[in-house]
Amino acid sequence: MSSLVTNMRNSLWWLWVVMILVLVKGWYGLGCLEQERIALLQLKANINYPNGNSLPSWMERENVNCCKWERVECNSTTGHVIQLSLNFTRDYDILESWHFNASLFLPFKELRTLFLSDNFLAGWVENEGFQKLSTLKNLEVLDLYANQLNNSVLSSLSGLSSLKYLNLGENDLKGLDHFNSSGKLSGLSNLEILSLRFNQLNTSIQSFLKLDDFVSLKELDLSYNHIKVFEPIQGSGLEILRLSGNSLNNSILASLRGFSTLKSLDLSYNLLTGSIHIQELDGFRNLEELDLSGNEIESFVNPE
Repeated sequence: MSSLVTNMRNSLWWLWVVMILVLVKGWYGLGCLEQERIALLQLKANINYPNGNSLPSWMERENVNCCKWERVECNSTTGHVIQLSLNFTRDYDILESWHFNASLFLPFKELRTLFLSDNFLAGWVENEGFQKLSTLKNLEVLDLYANQLNNSVLSSLSGLSSLKYLNLGENDLKGLDHFNSSGKLSGLSNLEILSLRFNQLNTSIQSFLKLDDFVSLKELDLSYNHIKVFEPIQGSGLEILRLSGNSLNNSILASLRGFSTLKSLDLSYNLLTGSIHIQELDGFRNLEELDLSGNEIESFVNPE
């Protein structure tokens, strides 16, 4: 009798396992989740408005696996969208500037990486700025390179504490002496890589960044920004600093003495001239790469 009961229990247990597997298969069998598939189609419509034709594989069909659509990557286990590579999707030739609508991205709860470079992105719909992405707790990579975003994007992006990589290169950021703390990029405590190359910062970098908030920053790219002065950053853990193509003179070496953690420093194509005293480089104890090409340095002097 006990053997029969045991066999029945085992049979019921296996039946339960099979039912769970069937449910899981039914839930994830189509790849991405239904609500995210619908969100992708809404996003496509927004990108192509009013008459674009990007993302042709994103089609309204039954039993479609939207995880196999171009520019979409899903978690193979959960079916959630984790990456959207939407760079170069807005057709410059037939469409006007694009305005970001954060609500279109909020359904992607597990989104980790969002590429939006080269999309003629000039701003955002009212109350739909980047700050609303703070609800996406897994978002680590945001690429906004080569758009038309101005200084207002700095405060809009502030507070996205999950970000580890942010690219704002080649936008319309300009140096403004009257910036206050509310106009700075701040609150990005987990950010490790920040690129602001090919803008027009030209003034104090402290005008744009609340540097005390960037406690995890390892790589900073400020190349080609017409920067003339670079202030020391106390307690910085930077390992890679790119300052190529600015207007920095010999005094930059003294300004960077506090960067003892630097491993790579690019000062190419600036205004360094004449002789450089070797002792000016003594503070860079961990430096492995130093690029001074494109300057007018005549010699390196080692004083006796």
